[in-house]
Amino acid sequence: MEGQLEWKERYNIGIDQVDGQHQRLFRIINKLRSVSEDEDKGPWVCQEGIKYFKNYATRHFADEEEYMASVSYQDLAIHKRLHEDFRLRRLPALEKELMETEYAKEAIDHLRAICTAWLIEHIQVEDQAIAGSGIGRWANLMSKGELEPIRRAVGEKLAEMFGQEPQLLTECYNGEHFGEGVFFRFSYGTKEKGKQDIVLVFEKKLLIHMIEQQAEEQERSGSLMLENIRGVAEQLEEIQDYFFADGKYELLGENQLTRDQFRRILLRQHPRFSLLFNTGMGYFGYCAITAHFNKNDGQETEKEGREAGEPRAEEGAKAAGKKEAPAGKGFEGGRKKEAPVKKEAPPKKEERPRERKKVLVVDDSGMVRRVMKDLLEEEYQVTLARSGISAIRAMDRERPDMILLDYNMPVCDGAQLLEMIRTEDDFRNIPVIFLTATIDKESVKRVVPLKPEGYLLKSMRPAEIKKKIDVYFAKNPG
Repeated sequence: MEGQLEWKERYNIGIDQVDGQHQRLFRIINKLRSVSEDEDKGPWVCQEGIKYFKNYATRHFADEEEYMASVSYQDLAIHKRLHEDFRLRRLPALEKELMETEYAKEAIDHLRAICTAWLIEHIQVEDQAIAGSGIGRWANLMSKGELEPIRRAVGEKLAEMFGQEPQLLTECYNGEHFGEGVFFRFSYGTKEKGKQDIVLVFEKKLLIHMIEQQAEEQERSGSLMLENIRGVAEQLEEIQDYFFADGKYELLGENQLTRDQFRRILLRQHPRFSLLFNTGMGYFGYCAITAHFNKNDGQETEKEGREAGEPRAEEGAKAAGKKEAPAGKGFEGGRKKEAPVKKEAPPKKEERPRERKKVLVVDDSGMVRRVMKDLLEEEYQVTLARSGISAIRAMDRERPDMILLDYNMPVCDGAQLLEMIRTEDDFRNIPVIFLTATIDKESVKRVVPLKPEGYLLKSMRPAEIKKKIDVYFAKNPG
C-alpha cells in the first residue's frame, strides 16, 4: 500500500471511544510502515512495533466487546470470533512469516497490507453494524465444529500438492490485498435447486511456481495458468461432499473475478467460510459462498450477475466438462434439508415398520458402498458417504443409529473421523464399527481410546457382516 494510511470521515461509526481507538491503530500502522522502510532500523525495532500493535489491538477488541455487550448487540458472538481470528490466527501467522524470512520486505508488506485492509474492512462493515448502519458480512459463517473437517481436508490437500504443511492465516478472508492475486470462481450444483460457488484465490507467485514445476522452459501462458487452476479445483473437489451430501452435482460454470468483484460477492451473499493459507510457496484461498436461485429466495438478477462477473448460463454449460446430475437431485448449500417424503410401498409387498434403524456407511470405494447398501437396505435405512466430510454432513442430517466406517480413507481417515465424532456432543454416543481390509495391532491401539464397537473385515461373507449388525441391534434395541 502506497503512502500513509489516512483516516477518512466515513470510517467513523459515531461511538467516540471506539472511533478514537481506531484512529490510534491507524497511526500505529503508519509507524510500522516508516520503521520498515528505514534501513537503519533493524528487525528488532520492527518486531517491537508489531508487538505494540498486537497489544493495543487486543485491548481495543476487549473494550469494543464490552461496549457491544452493554448495548446487547445481537451479533456479539460473531464479532468476537472475528477478533479472535485476527488476534490468534492472522497476526501469529504473519509474525511467523516475518521470522522465517528474516524480516524480508515482502513479508513486511504482507503484514502491513493484510492488517491495513482487514482493519478498514472491519470498521466499514462489521463495526458500522454495531451502530445500526448495515449488517455484518459473516452472518452465515459456519460454526467451528462444522468448519474443522473442511479446514483439515484443504490443509492436507495443499500439503500433498506443495510438499509442506500450510499455515492457516484466517477463516474469514475478505479479499485483503497481499500481493498480485488471481481469483477464479467455480459454480457447482443444479440449475433447479441452486448452487455453491467456490472461489480459489492464488497469489500470482504461487501459480508461477506451479507452472515452473510442470515445464521450466515453457511460456507462462494464460492457458497454462488456467490449466493449473482447474487442476487444483479437481484436487479439492471431494470437499464438495460437505455441501452436496448425496454426491450429485455438476459444474455449472467458471470465470475469473477481479478482487473488487470477489469482495462484492462476499458482501452480498454472505460466505460460509473464506480460508486463506500460506503454503510456503505463496498464499492460497478457498472460499465457499452459497447462492440460491429459488424464485422467492435470494434470486440474483441478470444485472447483479454481470456486475459480479457471473458466467452466462450457456457459458456454464460449455464449461461444465462434468457428468450431469439427474434432474431434481438435492442441493444442500450448507443447510439442513427437510426429510424427504417417504414413498408408499408397492401394493404387492408387505409394508415395513416405519421406524427402522439408520445405518451410515462411510467408504471411499463405490463398490463397497453399493454392496453394503444392497446387503442392508431391506432391514435398515441406509445412508452412504464417500468421505469423512460427507459423513459429518450426513450425521447432522440423518442422526444414524450406527456408523460402518472404512478405516483407510484419503484426506480424513477413519481414526480421524472417529476422533471428531467423539468430540461432538450430538454424535459422541453413536456406535462406530470399522470396516477394514486387515486388522493390525497398531491400528487397534490407535483407536482404542475412542471406543469403537468393533471391526468387520471386508473379506467376510456378506451374510456374516449382516448377522453381526443384526446381533448388535438385537442386544441394543434402544
